[in-house]
Amino acid sequence: MLREGLAAEFPFAKRAIDHVIAAVRSPHVSREAPLWAAASGFGASWAVGAVGNVFATGLRVAGLRDPASWLSGGLAILGYALAIAVALRAGGRRGLAWYFAILAVRIGLQISTALPGFLTFCERGGTDCVPLRLVVPYVYLAAGLVASLAVIFVIRSGRARPNAFLNGAGAYVLLAGLTGRVYFFVRPQGAVSLSAMAFALNGGAGFVAGVALRLRSARPAPAARIAGLLVLTWITSSGLFIFSQLRDGGGRSLRRSTSRA
Repeated sequence: MLREGLAAEFPFAKRAIDHVIAAVRSPHVSREAPLWAAASGFGASWAVGAVGNVFATGLRVAGLRDPASWLSGGLAILGYALAIAVALRAGGRRGLAWYFAILAVRIGLQISTALPGFLTFCERGGTDCVPLRLVVPYVYLAAGLVASLAVIFVIRSGRARPNAFLNGAGAYVLLAGLTGRVYFFVRPQGAVSLSAMAFALNGGAGFVAGVALRLRSARPAPAARIAGLLVLTWITSSGLFIFSQLRDGGGRSLRRSTSRA
């Protein structure tokens, strides 16, 4: 039912989902330069997470929080495994080396920005100050490494040409992750400033990713698919939250009006 409603309201998002599903049914990637192959790996991981999050969100809405958590964990493992396989099949060993190099930089940035807040929490008497908490999120990466040994044999290499959709998606993910580190240095005060900063950073990442996508392909289809997945990601995160707030706020307003009458 969630997919049918999405198709009616956002047809381009449905086309993006159909493209990802078709790619899963016939998994192959084109051969390309190693650096672009690494970007394709990140793009493949993001696409799997964006589509899978629809089903996880449906489970949460239905009140099945535990199955939703299991599904999210499984998707994270599958995302890492698929990224490794795509980077290897598209760019060979050098593509895989570029993927791990970029991944190591991302993990280093994540830990370096999370560590000060974690230490501050511990200094203030936090009850759950176990250093292992900083490493737990990367358990999915370890499981993905193991799973990739099987996924590599599923993904096939095609002819040499750009993987435009995966290139654009990967460029956006990498840029958005990099701009997200800006919040560590610039801490806006107030919801309006935070929203404006998020809009500027994500918009800038999307613009640069769009330029990269245009360099890789002149066809509008890859850009439309990425836009569809971005809308899908917004719906399953901020969109549902805003809807619930409006619904609850409307309900409270109605109850106040009724009580005053």
